[in-house]
Amino acid sequence: MVKLKFGMNETNEIPYDERPRLIPSISAGFNAVASHIYLILPPLALDLLLWLGPHLQLNNLVRPNVEQAFTMMTRFVSAEQAAVLQQSQGILLEFFERFNLLSALSTLPVGMPSLMAVLSPAESPVAGLPPVAEIGSSGIAIALLAGCILVGLILGSLYFGAISRATAKEPGKFNTPEAVNQAGQAIFYTFTLFVLIMMLILPTMIISSLFTLISPFLGQMAIVGAGLLLVWMMVPLLFAPFGIYAYRQNTVNAIMTTTQLVRKFLPGAGWFIIVAVLLGFGLDLLWTQPAANSWLMLVGLAGHAFIYTAIIAAGFSYYRSGIVWMERNLRKAALQQTA
Repeated sequence: MVKLKFGMNETNEIPYDERPRLIPSISAGFNAVASHIYLILPPLALDLLLWLGPHLQLNNLVRPNVEQAFTMMTRFVSAEQAAVLQQSQGILLEFFERFNLLSALSTLPVGMPSLMAVLSPAESPVAGLPPVAEIGSSGIAIALLAGCILVGLILGSLYFGAISRATAKEPGKFNTPEAVNQAGQAIFYTFTLFVLIMMLILPTMIISSLFTLISPFLGQMAIVGAGLLLVWMMVPLLFAPFGIYAYRQNTVNAIMTTTQLVRKFLPGAGWFIIVAVLLGFGLDLLWTQPAANSWLMLVGLAGHAFIYTAIIAAGFSYYRSGIVWMERNLRKAALQQTA
């Protein structure tokens, strides 16, 4: 069990029987961002860069390899499967026609949210923009991708740190050594999360392929089972960054604390994620109504930046309330055992 220490002012504000509430936490997040509106500037700036800035594309580099790979695969499948592969090839090629390598600056789950990273617009309201640069070398493409992810994680860490300070009961000041440590933890956390996901996905692909040879139904069931296991595993892991920034924990302690919190004291955490996803994605339908070549898109970018920043702020509020709830119940149980 990971021990957390709280000040008396914080622990005396919530009674033992008051669980963290979803709606008050979301309201607190929106109020925090409305009171610190500068918090929306990082994601807004990133979206403006991806909208009006240069587009680094891989289309000419990727297209021949994709076409060759799909051509080889169609030789070993039936006509129906070949038709499916051709549709998949078209979707993949269309993706790379619009993909901007700078979109990797928007990292998950620690990072700056971006609407333009999803839309990948090919137009803008300014004539001649965005300029397009094709990357012709695989080595350069890999280096740029890794660099964008690294820079995105560092900037995203600063963004999360600012939200954490703005939502704390006693707002703190920016501290350089602390920011450096948090950025390092964000990078290690993202790497850990990637490894854990790959450890589940790769065996699932092998097992589902073997089961498919026996029965397609068994293969589908293996994929569904792995998907459910992934969701069950991801819920506490998605809350771990809040421990890194709110309580200055390292990645391992943050994951252990959050797992204990979600599994034993905060079973409704999954509902928070569902509401956050529905709220964010639902309003994205509104923000994407203006055309990419219209200045009205600025309204959508500002709205997107505000909503997602508020959701992250709500996550900090929900997490802090959950930690206080857990610590008090643990202390209460310890007192009852010694009585």
